[in-house]
Amino acid sequence: MTLLDTALDRTRRRDKPAGKHTKNYRVQQLKSKVTELRDENRHLHNRQAAADDFFAVLMDDRAELHNLWQYAEHKAACAEDVVVCQEADIRDLHRQIADLTERLRVASLADSAASRTQEIDTRALLKRITQGADAVTDPGQTTWGARNQQTGATS
Repeated sequence: MTLLDTALDRTRRRDKPAGKHTKNYRVQQLKSKVTELRDENRHLHNRQAAADDFFAVLMDDRAELHNLWQYAEHKAACAEDVVVCQEADIRDLHRQIADLTERLRVASLADSAASRTQEIDTRALLKRITQGADAVTDPGQTTWGARNQQTGATS
């Protein structure tokens, strides 16, 4: 090896990056690792803050949902009370309808009975009693008795 080769060989060694076992290389590697860990730590802190915000919103939503559920339970109980009252009113109305229907039926029967008795013409009845074959000449006798006298039957 000549002197020129030796000099070239040394310059080539300087151009090479520092070896893995040198202090400068190790410092660069650790600085790179620290930067990487800081970035990851910042990312994790951001993620933790986002998760905290999400869970805070989630807890608010849960509280609101619980309040709405209690409100719905209260409204359902009120609606059930209204239904029970309306059912009682409907039963009372059905009883009133039945009572009024019965009263109407009785009034209708009474009216028809009264109208049937009013339809009899008393003049035609009197004429039939006084002039027919069944006419009673003695006011003390009945139609049956007068008929028996005419036929000769005895009782």
